[in-house]
Amino acid sequence: MARLVELNKDNLKLIFDKGRGRISWRQKELTTGLGIYTSVRSSGIWYDSYQAIWQINQKGHNKIVIQGDWPYIPISQIWQMELISRNSILLIVDMEIYEELILEIEQTNLMLSPEYKTWVIPGLGKGEFLNEYTQDYDILPFRFWYGTPVHKEIGVIDKNLPCIFLQCKLKDDSFRAIVENSDYLYKARIIQYQKSNIVKLSPKKYTYFKGVIKVGLKD
Repeated sequence: MARLVELNKDNLKLIFDKGRGRISWRQKELTTGLGIYTSVRSSGIWYDSYQAIWQINQKGHNKIVIQGDWPYIPISQIWQMELISRNSILLIVDMEIYEELILEIEQTNLMLSPEYKTWVIPGLGKGEFLNEYTQDYDILPFRFWYGTPVHKEIGVIDKNLPCIFLQCKLKDDSFRAIVENSDYLYKARIIQYQKSNIVKLSPKKYTYFKGVIKVGLKD
């Protein structure tokens, strides 16, 4: 099992903790709950990265490479997380499927503090989060935006917190961006990229997600 790993660059701190990433800026944690995580739905059942068993493959000054193996589904992921500037985190997730299976949905998520009040889709608009959270599995009434962002970027802003933007770097038109509230358990804001599959997948390796998380300011 991977131990807790911490990377620091100026005001930015990234912690990897058993299948989830936590982001802090000037000692203030901006993530909550599962933080940076992935989730897949197979045959109607959700599996997230916190359920996998993780090991550290590489640890450098500004970069970590970790591998997670899921115990109840034949998949594994390798995450590369790197502080590429004083305010940017590169996230690359590679996926391996070991047996034929159905993956209806693949998600890459940021679960963020409920202190964030405003979401932003650059070039398209912005809106306000409601402080309402589902107490069952029907999250759709608490979804504020779904679609294809023109700049492949979505984010949150608040006058009292540094902004956070998640930018997708993969050239894949099947990705959709989502802004929503989590369930009542976590009471969090979620920004995510989602991909749907309509066919059964054969064993293969592929890049699941590649993106950049920008915190506090833009280069």
